[in-house]
Amino acid sequence: MATTLLDLEPDHRFKSGIAREIQIALLSAQSGDLDAFLATASVIRRTAVIKKNLLSCLLAYYLNEVRAGNYRLTFDISKIVHSGFQPSVISAALEFILLLDSESEKYGQNTDLKAYLESKTPKSRLLEFIYTEKYQDSVTAYEKCMRWIARRLDQGLEPGKSLTKLGNQATMALYLDQNIYFTLGDNAIGKPIIQELVEQIHARLADETAELGGAQLITLATACAGLLRSFNEDAEAARLIRATFERMKGSYRQARLIISDGCRTPQRGMTDIASQTLLDLKAELVARLDEEFVQSPEEPVLGHVIDVARILEEFNKERSYALLKSLTAEGSEIWDNLAFQRTVLRTQNSKTAAMVRPWLLQEGKIAELAASPVANAVLQYLSSYGPEEEFRTTLQQISTETQSNEDLAGLRVVGAAHLREDEISDAIFCSAKILATFAKRMASSDKTSDILRYVGHCDLLNRAMFRNDIGPIYKKVPQPEGMKGIVFMLPYYAHHVNFSPVMSLLELKKQGYTVINLTEGCLPYEPSGIAEVDQFLGCLTQGTLNYKHDKTPRGVEDLYFEWSIDWEGMDIRCSAPGLEDTNMFQQFLERLCIYKRAYTIDISNLYMARMLTALIKRTDNLLQMYYDIFEATRSLDVKVRYLVNEAYAAPMGTIRFACADHGADHGVHCLFALNAYESYYGKTNDGLSHALALEDMTRYDAVRAPNLAVPEKFNAWAEQADLDSLLKKAQDFTASKRKPKLVPEAISLRDKLIADRAAGKFNVCLIGKVVVDLGAFRLYDGPGHRDMKDWIHHSVEVARANPHVNLLIKPHPHELNQGVSFYLTETLAELAEAENFPDNVIFLDHHWYSITDLVDFVDLVSMWNGTSCLELGVLEIPTVMSSHYAKMDYPIGFAQPQSRQDYEDILTGKKRITPGARIPELSAGLIEYISTTEVSIPYEYSRRYASNKKLRVPKMRMDLVDRYFQEGDEYVTEMADRFFRH
Repeated sequence: MATTLLDLEPDHRFKSGIAREIQIALLSAQSGDLDAFLATASVIRRTAVIKKNLLSCLLAYYLNEVRAGNYRLTFDISKIVHSGFQPSVISAALEFILLLDSESEKYGQNTDLKAYLESKTPKSRLLEFIYTEKYQDSVTAYEKCMRWIARRLDQGLEPGKSLTKLGNQATMALYLDQNIYFTLGDNAIGKPIIQELVEQIHARLADETAELGGAQLITLATACAGLLRSFNEDAEAARLIRATFERMKGSYRQARLIISDGCRTPQRGMTDIASQTLLDLKAELVARLDEEFVQSPEEPVLGHVIDVARILEEFNKERSYALLKSLTAEGSEIWDNLAFQRTVLRTQNSKTAAMVRPWLLQEGKIAELAASPVANAVLQYLSSYGPEEEFRTTLQQISTETQSNEDLAGLRVVGAAHLREDEISDAIFCSAKILATFAKRMASSDKTSDILRYVGHCDLLNRAMFRNDIGPIYKKVPQPEGMKGIVFMLPYYAHHVNFSPVMSLLELKKQGYTVINLTEGCLPYEPSGIAEVDQFLGCLTQGTLNYKHDKTPRGVEDLYFEWSIDWEGMDIRCSAPGLEDTNMFQQFLERLCIYKRAYTIDISNLYMARMLTALIKRTDNLLQMYYDIFEATRSLDVKVRYLVNEAYAAPMGTIRFACADHGADHGVHCLFALNAYESYYGKTNDGLSHALALEDMTRYDAVRAPNLAVPEKFNAWAEQADLDSLLKKAQDFTASKRKPKLVPEAISLRDKLIADRAAGKFNVCLIGKVVVDLGAFRLYDGPGHRDMKDWIHHSVEVARANPHVNLLIKPHPHELNQGVSFYLTETLAELAEAENFPDNVIFLDHHWYSITDLVDFVDLVSMWNGTSCLELGVLEIPTVMSSHYAKMDYPIGFAQPQSRQDYEDILTGKKRITPGARIPELSAGLIEYISTTEVSIPYEYSRRYASNKKLRVPKMRMDLVDRYFQEGDEYVTEMADRFFRH
């Protein structure tokens, strides 16, 4: 059984007082003992100095453990509701849970909770409305905010409570809009009210004699700027931000506040004029500080050195380095300015950080700094850039000091360092003390919103507890005596381990294969005994995958390889051996689309340019690790495998490129693991994934992802399958599926389309994708189109030139499902520029028409790529697929245009296509095949969402783990065999 906090050494537990009671409550929550938890909370409640938010914080922690899937817990809402806590305490804790997970409305199935929620105050219901996706209730709350603002407009903007309340209401309206995914901007009630308020702000700013209210007015102005952006009034938002900046830029702090708050307003694509204005203002601020440095080098200006370092580090790393170098000659007084040292040490630019290295490594300097505010920065610096022995010495020197105080930042840094070093007890102690310290501070706070900060403080404990759970499992099978082969695993974070076939790694160790975890702190440190291999244990940092063996001070432009970037030409290449002719553009596009949550990427925008530059650096760094491993292991004469959880986006995806184009000839392959599609027929409905897909992507280079069929494997399976029975099964299931109830507008359009077809018109339905769901590897285009955007726009233009064509554009319903689309900043309608459509091009509502409805009125379906083609095949609806990958993903004979003109002929009906003789049967067969254990391998040892949501607390199923060690698992063995089968 996994160790709990109660099993820690005595000196790693609190002795007495409220901190001890808090720790007991946390332990009770983790162990699932609700009665003990509530009893301890009652003790805390009777302590006079403790206010309600401490209890809210603790109760929220318990509920969060339940929500995150702690199998040891039970969720007895009746006990909680009737526990004697103040209603406001329970309300705040429940709000916290609602804030964490939009799926939490399932708790509403509980009668006690439903009754309780219905009795809550309007303020509490407001947060419930937002986070349970009750759209209409959120609209109501938004309108209430706007009406409150409207009632106060005639009172003016006098500094004080009135101005503060206006800012709070505007911020809440913006908050609502962001969490309803920028749709409330279309609500007519808000726009005129905010426009009137903005005019009052402009008048106030223009009045040289008016008292402005400083931060109060900035809060209001930046919230209003965000709302203007939600109204698509980006130019007005930019005007407001600049006017506020110009009036207040005499105060450096206020100027910084405008920029930082302005950057937190909605970044609708981050290419709009308001975003660019913020960048321009930051540049102006930097220029002004430069001038102050030149004109006034006295002592008071030293503080600005720190500001310049921070701003320039964000804005231009190389300029930051040059400026600091010129201002800080070695031996100058500024070297003893600890705030300055801390800033330089925390920089992400190793070249800048290295400036402080000689000063830092003076004899006795680290010991001197161990109790200073700069100690945490020293530890972070040494963790990234070494030397390793100094890192360990520093950790030992500052850990005891840090653990004895209540410095939250220090505890996080030290706890993470202990986790990296596999010192789990120390990591858990630091994280538990963080929670207890934070809860104690909450006791003096009356702000319910402070509970939100608690989420971040839970993270270290969650990671440490996962490592505590998985460590004994992973170490139960030791590294083998010999070495038949090596598996290198490189998860981004601990939760990526959750998406990996960890049990199969144990099976591989049993079979004589060595497993090396490259990412620090994700799995136990387990050397193989072979120095050439063990040097890479934990050589990557979590999250960034920074290669820690890179100890050479390098600036942001200093790369291992030469890179050529032609963004407009869709071509990115590097000089790494074997990759000179490899175009990696799609990998970088995919990552930037994920960052931006949009399809359109404009690298002339500084935000995107910075992201691309950083991504090139990280990819270059990771490739160097690959080649270092290659050189270190080639003399061992064994096969090498990499296990990745992402093979279609940089930087991790470039490992797949390197294995395919360089490593394949040397026995180096890349395997890709991710959630399987499971069953089309909906056997499960719990939102969790019950199967993994795992495949050797170097062996099957043309296959996009492991949860798709390998053509030769599918063809062999199909020859033995009863395809006629499978077609009957698919047809029966399709006929039984519940169709959406059509609104009158949808019925009217359907009837018109049926009449148009009878009159000789040609009805085409273009089925769209979630625009950031590309998942491609090498190919981003099609035989007749540059990319998906070109395909959509070309389709519209063809329809515009051919009035006899009715073109329907059907958006993917998952655009509205945030568990999948994950807060898009660009939709299909925006990508297609729907506002410019001719009359014969119709953009459908997300909920209009199922696939089966199309049979009644559509002559042709046009797709880029996607699994919907299989259902269309079963229904025998003529379908054309325009992406190169479509032919490889669904190898059953769908029509594909041979050229741009060929596509036009198909879309206008000049060239009629019909489903091939066996497409219905093969479609049904492929639906079945991708849910068989050849593709979807049962794996329930870890709890994983089936959507894009990430579990805050990764969990292993200990009951299944125990059964594996007793009985084995044929599916675990099958996945292990796939690593070295080829």
